[in-house]
Amino acid sequence: MIHRTTSAALVALLPIFVAGCTIDFDNYLSTGGGGVGGQGGGTTTTTTGGGGQGTGGTGGTGGGGCVPADCDDGNLCTTDTCNNGVCQYEAAGDPDLSSVDVADDCRDPVCVGTMLEVAGGADDDTEIPADDGVECTQNTCQGGVPYPPEPSTVSCATGKCNGNGACVSCIDAGDCGALGACIASFACTNNACVPTYKPDTTKVSDDGTNGNCKATFCDGNGGMMTGNDDSDTPAPSVCHKNACNAGVPDTGNVTDGTGCDDGGAEAGGQCKTGSCVDCTTSTGCSAGHTCLGTNMCCSPMDIPTACAAAGKVCGMVSNGCGGMVTCPGCGSSPDGTDCVSSNSACGCNMDNDCDPATQWGDACVSGKCGCNDSGDCDTAKPDCETTSHKCVECSAPATCAANVKGEACLPTFVCGCQTNTDCMNVGAAHTCNMGTGVCNP
Repeated sequence: MIHRTTSAALVALLPIFVAGCTIDFDNYLSTGGGGVGGQGGGTTTTTTGGGGQGTGGTGGTGGGGCVPADCDDGNLCTTDTCNNGVCQYEAAGDPDLSSVDVADDCRDPVCVGTMLEVAGGADDDTEIPADDGVECTQNTCQGGVPYPPEPSTVSCATGKCNGNGACVSCIDAGDCGALGACIASFACTNNACVPTYKPDTTKVSDDGTNGNCKATFCDGNGGMMTGNDDSDTPAPSVCHKNACNAGVPDTGNVTDGTGCDDGGAEAGGQCKTGSCVDCTTSTGCSAGHTCLGTNMCCSPMDIPTACAAAGKVCGMVSNGCGGMVTCPGCGSSPDGTDCVSSNSACGCNMDNDCDPATQWGDACVSGKCGCNDSGDCDTAKPDCETTSHKCVECSAPATCAANVKGEACLPTFVCGCQTNTDCMNVGAAHTCNMGTGVCNP
């Protein structure tokens, strides 16, 4: 608090204190001095002729008594009177002291006997001091003292009033406010908030950009900073990495052959140079399927299907998926047991490759076993059909004479019957089974 008493008021009080302290008597006599006596008269003597000295006159009476104006001592605490020419001073009963009252000092002036007391007067808590500009004091009077301090429950610009008129940061730790993202706790030390900061490994939040391998961390001093966060991985992308390496996104291609889903009919797919394809190896295809050079899975044909599709019975043929299969071979093929490489068909390369008992003849004709004449045939197929160069059972009816199946040479070059006449010489049977083309027994 700053107690202010104007200099004008102090000057006004000065003569009062002087009057009260110097005119300290109850009666004051006011009289004048006596007059000077007159000069005496002379005496004549006839004997001597000289004059004698006479007696001087009586001095004059002193001056008169006081008037009321002579008795004003300027002291508000006295009653001033002039009684029988004498000034008299008595203590005033209840004088009006408002003229010397300092308006905002929280005290009223009083008279103690004939003495005036201003600063040491009576308490006056009804007075309202002027604003002292201090936020932690009250502009009131309390016990005769101006500007009592605000209690410590009152908030001020920088924290709390301390109960002694000063604004401080805190009274206890609860006055220090919210902890904040990077403050672990507060302590109130000497009315100052002292924070304990979270370590710089404390993650506050993502930095707002997902997948950039960065996040917001405490800096260890209560602030925040951007740091590496390898858990903030880039969004997944087929056949690409979604990883962080020391705060740097890694979205490079995954290893070729890594499984993926290409949406195809196969069981899955495989990555190749950052793209998902059917396959890079057969492991990316369903069981038994083959991965083509076009990175497509292929279901290979089985051997019979592949050979049939190629029109081959022997040799190597494509399985339809870039592979080759071997057709079974010629075995007992009537065209020959050799696989003729020119067309991957069964046949022969020379006459010795043919056996009329199992092939069409004993001669090798245009790469197939057959005959050039009946000499190339055996008894089971004695005739040589010159158009097909195959040994047959018959090429003319004469070959079928007395044949039990019939004496006609059917269009299939076998003996049989076409009418009952063809069965006339077949034992007792005289009828032809038209369904089988063979004479009935």
